[in-house]
Amino acid sequence: MNEATTLDQPAPRGIGGMRMGMKFHSGPPPSLGWWPTSLCELPITTFLRWWNGEYWSGPARESDTPLQAAHFAQEKSIFQNHEIQWAHRPDDWPERSRT
Repeated sequence: MNEATTLDQPAPRGIGGMRMGMKFHSGPPPSLGWWPTSLCELPITTFLRWWNGEYWSGPARESDTPLQAAHFAQEKSIFQNHEIQWAHRPDDWPERSRT
């Protein structure tokens, strides 16, 4: 079962459309793809990470170019899966971002 925590402070502007009050979950997300994430130890810092079904990628920001994001998606995170929390994608994300 996934545990949920709530982000009580606004995330930095522009980071994946993060919003105050987002709930972050432990465990794997429901599908492959990009997800808003935070570290369990530092829940106010948010990044986009690619979940490949086995492990999380390195962190990307919305301001990164597509080439930079593709590079980060191929790198395994230096953090263990259990150290990263994910949140559901915001409703205003493009449909193509959903998997």
